[in-house]
Amino acid sequence: REGGHAELEANAFIRLGVAYNRAARHSSALSCYTAALHTLPSSADPSLSHSAYRGLAEAYRGLGQADLAASAAKKADAELPSNLALKLKQLEEEAKQLQEARQTEGAVTALEAALDFAMEAGEVKAEGKLCARLGEVLVEGGGDLRKARDYQRLALQIFRELGDKESAAVTWLRLGTVLRKSGDLKQALSAYSRSLHVQMDLLGSAKVHIEKTPRKAVALLAATLNNLGEAYMLQHKLPEAKLRLGEALEMKQRVLGKDHLDIACTQDNLGLVYREMGEPKKALKHLQAAMRLRQQELGPAHPDVARSKINLAAVMNQLSDVEGALAYWKEAADILETRPELSGQLGKTYNNMAVVLEGRGELAAALRLHHKAIEVKLRDDPHSATVADSLYNIAILHEQLGEVEEAVTACKRSLAITTERLGREHPNARDARDLLLDLRAALGKQ
Repeated sequence: REGGHAELEANAFIRLGVAYNRAARHSSALSCYTAALHTLPSSADPSLSHSAYRGLAEAYRGLGQADLAASAAKKADAELPSNLALKLKQLEEEAKQLQEARQTEGAVTALEAALDFAMEAGEVKAEGKLCARLGEVLVEGGGDLRKARDYQRLALQIFRELGDKESAAVTWLRLGTVLRKSGDLKQALSAYSRSLHVQMDLLGSAKVHIEKTPRKAVALLAATLNNLGEAYMLQHKLPEAKLRLGEALEMKQRVLGKDHLDIACTQDNLGLVYREMGEPKKALKHLQAAMRLRQQELGPAHPDVARSKINLAAVMNQLSDVEGALAYWKEAADILETRPELSGQLGKTYNNMAVVLEGRGELAAALRLHHKAIEVKLRDDPHSATVADSLYNIAILHEQLGEVEEAVTACKRSLAITTERLGREHPNARDARDLLLDLRAALGKQ
């Protein structure tokens, strides 16, 4: 204003108006947008007057003045710049390409630019969609989960203001996933339940009639039920998890067919629930179906196939089929060895095999696998607590094989890491000290 930059001053008023409308302070927003329109010079960018009229319409709607809102919206449409939709589309397409190239930061930057543009233009629905997309990209790309949560909540607020129940249902579902990944299972369950409630409200029925329900709606319901089941499973609420996952599986099979890849995830989850419930034969049926689908659609060397084999190995072990369990773990390890980013799962797989072999008295073979697990873990974090645990197990195996000097070496390393990471008085540190004393005594006798 002091510099005589009328267009910039009007833009500032518009941004203030956006903030006031978001805070439901519609009278203040009205004043800002009116000031913006009075300030704009005739040579100003048409998108600014479009934004101001759009904001006026939203403020009037908030104040319950429907006629004035309609009049302002009509003026906004008259001022609509021809390049608005094109600009938004270009930015969104740029973000999509960056996301496909796994450049999450670049995709977020492009989407935030599109969001800024939509806010200035007063395109509220576009704002909601862009906020939802930003939250989704951050989650898929391993970005800031708190930021993803905030974007989804903002999208939800916008969709609720617009009365867009379908978009709100999808956003509740996505928000639940963000909360689950953040470790807040209680809030995740609440978000998934809200999504389910909104969807059932849209259907206008307490029961889903799959044949009469649009395919898209059934797919969304199935995804919601699957996520609800996963959340219940993580909370060890197994009967609830079984119920929801069973409903999701039925819907997916009816809509997608029994050989669709998306069904594998639900089959896998159901298998894990049955395993936890102590019903390994039922678990085996679902886990084998999941693995078969993944092999068929993703190929035999895909990481998801390895995960299926790991789950199957655990069930085979539960059924006392040790050879079957070892075979599945070995096949999984062969896949994971080609995927450096999955080294954590590889280390756990070696450990599982070693424990089973120990139980069969094959100590030398178990020791070799523990050493392979250590090699993998050392690449990730040579001073982690899991490295200390493996070294402790190696020390015990060396002792049982009569290799006391090797046992002492492994136990010393385990004790040093445990003390550093967990403290001298931690139970694991005390166990390592006690073992080391026993080993030194045995070494003295030798």
